[in-house]
Amino acid sequence: MDINKLSITPGDDIWYSKGFMDVLESHIDYLKNSQRTSSFIVDKDIAYIYTGDFYGYMNYRKVQQKFHWIYMRVNGYLSTFDFKPDVDSLILPSSQDLEQIRLSYINSGLLKL
Repeated sequence: MDINKLSITPGDDIWYSKGFMDVLESHIDYLKNSQRTSSFIVDKDIAYIYTGDFYGYMNYRKVQQKFHWIYMRVNGYLSTFDFKPDVDSLILPSSQDLEQIRLSYINSGLLKL
């Protein structure tokens, strides 16, 4: 197997910048209530394996790493360690909404290059 296929691509640095994370944080209600937001049922057996590791669970679900933090926040967690097997479902904001917020942030002039 090609080792490059095993690596996780974290995404652009902007997804991890404090300024952009603050903007995403201020849009949590919008992301929760958007018509494009979806949810899925969590398999309790799999969730048990990832107890205290929301990011690990996101990797298992093959969610792009750049979305892990905002998915965690939209679901009410403050830390990856907050993930417990008693969760029934998770909210997944649409990548389209997230990209729209990212582009607005870049075009707003708030981005410091």
